[in-house]
Amino acid sequence: MPQANTENQTSFSNSTVANYPPIQRDLQAKLLDGYKCPVVPPSSFSEPSSLTDLEIHSLKHYIAWKKSNGTVKAYELHAQVLQQASQLDILSLYAVCKLAGSLAKVEPVKIDMCPRSCIAYTGDFKDLKSCPHTIKGRIACGEKRYIAGSKPKPRAQMLYVYFISIIQAMFANKQSSQLLRYRDRYLQETLKLLAVGSQSSGVQAQARYSDFPSGSVHEHHYKNMGLFQDERDIAFALSTDGAQLTMKKQSDNWILILILLNLPPELRYHSNNIILTMAIPGPQSPENIESFV
Repeated sequence: MPQANTENQTSFSNSTVANYPPIQRDLQAKLLDGYKCPVVPPSSFSEPSSLTDLEIHSLKHYIAWKKSNGTVKAYELHAQVLQQASQLDILSLYAVCKLAGSLAKVEPVKIDMCPRSCIAYTGDFKDLKSCPHTIKGRIACGEKRYIAGSKPKPRAQMLYVYFISIIQAMFANKQSSQLLRYRDRYLQETLKLLAVGSQSSGVQAQARYSDFPSGSVHEHHYKNMGLFQDERDIAFALSTDGAQLTMKKQSDNWILILILLNLPPELRYHSNNIILTMAIPGPQSPENIESFV
């Protein structure tokens, strides 16, 4: 099965110091959609809009189940126990997931794609009715986008989660908002050490690399490229790869994750801190990966 792994580092910026090209500024404005990140972490945990007792108990049960990595069966059995103890119905797993997504404003969207995984119908391809991707540079794929009928139905779709919504939710939380400022605190400490060392010895001090914020690459981002000037700017590593999820048939599923480099290293790679932003169901690996991301 052909596989590839791609990693990149980029920023989700609130500042305008960097001289971005117009197309990048337009994309950033579209992604942010008027969102303004809080200048300082919230002083307390914000209460959600009015919820019923049923919704509150269901959400508490869902959070406990999620943190314990329980199975679907475990959710259902524990829900029965909670129902007997509280005399309240507990929402189904599907219903409580929808509720949590609506409260956090983090809900996956479905995007049409070629049944052969050639392209996603985004950007220049969004209005096409068949796949234009050329196979081995010779002939176009030509797979139809929709199933014929009175109401056209997409033949294949991928799931995508807008990571901007997840970042916004993290900045709205007191604890995670403070943790996201780790990168800038460490960067500023490193810059101060370099400045002191340079002044005392007359030569550029050699800092020992221990994490992304203290590295020479990130120093270059800050000093020479005008990036990451705001403590709220987000740096993340992007990684994508294929995975064979079943042994019974050949199917190359493709996922994309974001690793938040703003978080302390001891928390950065925890599964609940890694953002799974995209899942391409296969059956083959994507050809035009740019159309998917």
